[in-house]
Amino acid sequence: MRLAAKITSFEDDGYSTTLAFGSDGADPERYVILQIVNDPEPQDFRLGHDGVHLEIEGGRLTGYNLLSAMEASAESIRLELSAVAASRVGGARWIDISLPDRTISGLTIEEALRSFKVRMPGAQR
Repeated sequence: MRLAAKITSFEDDGYSTTLAFGSDGADPERYVILQIVNDPEPQDFRLGHDGVHLEIEGGRLTGYNLLSAMEASAESIRLELSAVAASRVGGARWIDISLPDRTISGLTIEEALRSFKVRMPGAQR
């Protein structure tokens, strides 16, 4: 699965951190959103909401702990889906996101991904 992102966002509002990628402006048809709670509470762990929440294209795939790994290069991000997630999207194991430039909200791609990954449970890093 590939996404040529024209818009990108990295936001940490103190409660959660979000990485978002979209195919175009205000209402993208194709998008990927990753979100994680910065400091999960016991209830988050009980509900299984302590990992990354992934949403792809309006609910085509949505849920927690659907990622196995994340990698960055100077111009792209690659997400590895879990086996369960891959089976839900026809077997595609990777999401390759090409980016319009080398920064996301003022951070390099690598800095944005590193800032996101430090909040992830060990198995998803």
